[in-house]
Amino acid sequence: MKVLMLGGCHTYAYGSENISKGYYQQFLRFLNLNGYEIEEISYAPISVRGVNRLFNQKNIIPNDYDLIILQLGNYEFDSSISNFHKLFTSEKKKNSIEGGEFNQPLNEQLITKRRSWIKNEKIDTPTKSLLKRKFSSLLSVSARIFRFFSELPKIRIEKQYIEDLFDALQIVSDKVIFIGVFPSTYGLRQYIRSVGNSYIKNKCENVGISYLELIDINDPSIWIHDGAHFNEGGHEIILDRLLRLCGEKFQLKKLNM
Repeated sequence: MKVLMLGGCHTYAYGSENISKGYYQQFLRFLNLNGYEIEEISYAPISVRGVNRLFNQKNIIPNDYDLIILQLGNYEFDSSISNFHKLFTSEKKKNSIEGGEFNQPLNEQLITKRRSWIKNEKIDTPTKSLLKRKFSSLLSVSARIFRFFSELPKIRIEKQYIEDLFDALQIVSDKVIFIGVFPSTYGLRQYIRSVGNSYIKNKCENVGISYLELIDINDPSIWIHDGAHFNEGGHEIILDRLLRLCGEKFQLKKLNM
């Protein structure tokens, strides 16, 4: 079975101290235990715009794969206190995850390098974290009010990239699993991601792509310190939902690993 994975940092078990506990790594092991010989390629972290570039440049031909897993949308539908203003701009600035080294398939060296980011991240004090969450909730109210009158410019731009992505996926829709936008403990980020989740979910339903929803998860124990990425417990939830979604398609059995 040829598997193509195009996703965010959770693809290489970000948030999990043990890479073998990542949802994607465990999923591949389940396929192996069920008798599938796996030929796998993955790109991460990558944005929707980056995926479109890979498709357009023929670096990846979707029809070549038996299973395509997408875990996209967090970057597109995201906002923190520091980049709140970007919601209201039509700027199309190129980001590092849309090109350069991030358009290379993952290998052991790249995974080791990118997982090192976990150790280098600055952790807020409890007081600062609480204040940021409170302020984020206030900003989410502003975003909601603005959206009553006009769609947020950043969301409008990202929707166009997603439209282009789904145009390319229509011919292989029966091979695709789209892992939805992750939830967040921050009010602004959660609101924007919820908007994106609804949009992507509707697109999947319209073209017959299997959609794995995550935005409803509300367990405070499954996030790392930033309130936006899952720990090992969160990876287990994704794995469980992914296996249930794929159960009939691949006749997967729940096996001990």
